[in-house]
Amino acid sequence: MRGVGVGFVLLSLSQLAHFIQRGGVYLPSWLARLGGLVLVLSLAVLLVRAYERRHRIAEGDLPTEARALVLTSAERIPSGYSLEVELLTSEVRGHHLVFYTRGLPSVGLGDTLELSRLRPIHFEGEERWRTSRLSRGISGSVFGLVEGSRPLKGWGRLLTRPRLVGRLLQQRLSERLGRLLPEGQATHLSRAVALGYMPRGRESRELRESFVSSGVAHILAVSGFHLGVVAALLLSLLGLVRWMDARPRLRALVLLVGVWGFTLISGWAVPTVRAALMLSLYLAGALLGRPARLPNVLALSALVQLVDNPFLVNQPSFTLSYAALLSIYLLYRPLVGCVGELYNPLVRFLWRGLCLALSAQALVLPLCLYYWGSSALSFVWASLPMSLFVGVLIPLVWLLLGLSALPLPLQPLTGLVDGLSEVMLEVSRFLGDLPYTHLQVGLTGVQTSALWLLLLFSAWVLRRYYSLWGRNLAYYSY
Repeated sequence: MRGVGVGFVLLSLSQLAHFIQRGGVYLPSWLARLGGLVLVLSLAVLLVRAYERRHRIAEGDLPTEARALVLTSAERIPSGYSLEVELLTSEVRGHHLVFYTRGLPSVGLGDTLELSRLRPIHFEGEERWRTSRLSRGISGSVFGLVEGSRPLKGWGRLLTRPRLVGRLLQQRLSERLGRLLPEGQATHLSRAVALGYMPRGRESRELRESFVSSGVAHILAVSGFHLGVVAALLLSLLGLVRWMDARPRLRALVLLVGVWGFTLISGWAVPTVRAALMLSLYLAGALLGRPARLPNVLALSALVQLVDNPFLVNQPSFTLSYAALLSIYLLYRPLVGCVGELYNPLVRFLWRGLCLALSAQALVLPLCLYYWGSSALSFVWASLPMSLFVGVLIPLVWLLLGLSALPLPLQPLTGLVDGLSEVMLEVSRFLGDLPYTHLQVGLTGVQTSALWLLLLFSAWVLRRYYSLWGRNLAYYSY
């Protein structure tokens, strides 16, 4: 609270200066900026501490017996099973825990478990584990026994848990898709791309490793690109309804409902929430007659997500998502314009796709080297074809799910979806096996920060002077 008080004092003094300027007293303008900075940083620290207190549970407060709500599917581990649960016992109600047990009955999402002999588990590197758990809203890890379970009856309990509702819908749609398509990696790929769901197991692990090697692992995680495909599909369908043209507010509402519904069903991933927030802010600005600029929308969406969960800064998905979009904003136009006007449509399309891939990776590469110590350089030629495949696969999968409720022959459509997924798998394997396409460099935190700031400054310079270079190129083209 001292920082908040100092910030308010500095801001008050700067405002008081406006009233006493005529008396010959002068206070510099940087005083207001300093006060605002101190105030913002102090409020950020208070927010982080409040979030940590809200989600932290002391060992002495953990009961030995409790009721818990199942939030995720059980994962088989060498010592038994693990899953995420929400405690329902009054004194610790609402805390989320990772629960480990040796034996587990058949349970599903939303079921209630009777737990006993609960005791906390401590891992090596506890501070890193605690930060990682807090970024997902998890209070800690416990071991215990399951004395009994009650299946989910009705959806009344889930009305206050929209994320669990989304997981249930995701699981049921995934099961329906699994019944329509043959079992294998192609089906896992269709689930991951269209629903954001990838079951645990050997095939899923091999699929993920294949896409990591080819530099397009982001295809498997539902992100802003997937949401953009869904939004484009919805806009195309709304464009077929002529009377929607005269009702822009209704069209925006339908689009937002569809976008947020897909965000919920696809697992409420950080990049998808970011994209949905940005689209909502952009549409709100357009309807109010105040067109929004990308930097403002990007900053406001990040602020909203960090207010909800300050520990998201520790998640790679958060930093990579915002770094990629900022990198595209700064570098895409300078890269596209550096060769002048391209009149061949195919060459222009390929060049823009290459520029998009390069611009997105500029500020992402140091972060990948910091988090994982490696990066696949094949993203340069893999991003464009894979993005085209995904842009076709998502509408096909959702069309298949929609038509599956009708008594129609679906063999041609299922064959098309399965064939397209197999092609994506073969392309990923081929690109992942190419030599000299993997960069293995581990960066420390200081090295990553220095390199990232250097790249950011260079990208800003390119963006800043792009218009001048564009005029020079146009002059010399004559």
